[in-house]
Amino acid sequence: MLNVAHTINYYCYTDEGELKFSDKWILGGGDNYAVSYSQYIHIDFTSPISIIKYDVLNPEVDGTGGLGIWSIKPQLIDNYTDDVKVSFDIIDRSTTIWTISAKFVWENGSTKAVNFTLNVDTGEYKVLEN
Repeated sequence: MLNVAHTINYYCYTDEGELKFSDKWILGGGDNYAVSYSQYIHIDFTSPISIIKYDVLNPEVDGTGGLGIWSIKPQLIDNYTDDVKVSFDIIDRSTTIWTISAKFVWENGSTKAVNFTLNVDTGEYKVLEN
């Protein structure tokens, strides 16, 4: 299982492309993706995978630097085990419904890719047929 602390370089831009702020966070396994200058999505690679939307303009002392708006644990595969490594590629985030590809790699070398859509306003997701 990928559970190594790493540094995240986080940049928030306005819709016009102006940098509002940037930050670095040390996380145990996951990535942050800006939704706007005030909100971001955090995808955590730990078992089970969790995806959380945060509002950083309303900070609370919760270890994340922001107020949680919604949180989901999407069921992307049935055979999730502790030896699986997960990576994500955001294919499209031009609208509020993002298309994301999750790649799972087990220690024995077997792999599986799952594409899904994520509504970043509501947290609703849908696994796509491959």
